[in-house]
Amino acid sequence: MRKKIQFSVLLFVVLLVTLCAGQANPHSIPLIDAEAGTCTAEMTVNDDSGKPVWGATIKVRIEYGFLKVRKTDLEAGTNVDGKAKFIGLPDKLNKNLYFRASKGDTQGSAFVNPSKNCHSEHSIVLQKR
Repeated sequence: MRKKIQFSVLLFVVLLVTLCAGQANPHSIPLIDAEAGTCTAEMTVNDDSGKPVWGATIKVRIEYGFLKVRKTDLEAGTNVDGKAKFIGLPDKLNKNLYFRASKGDTQGSAFVNPSKNCHSEHSIVLQKR
């Protein structure tokens, strides 16, 4: 009888650990890699009252290379803290990158110039369209 109880407890602990391990940390920052350089841009999306927006979508188009032939469209969702991070951005661009964030009927934007500030943090405030 005692071995049955020990086995049941052990089985319960293994199942509990397995279930907990499968859940992602809601505070981990989603990363999206452009694979075009060494620069990064971390975005924080807030509503107009300053609260972080979970599940906002941030999009950017990167045009680089000779005659800007290479084009990469990136998209990331924000975590519960309203954060997402773009890595691998090109460090030699002649223009700013235009990041657009949206959720529902709200939107906002930020401009980033990786050649001037290779590792940057930006805030985007979502407002009604």
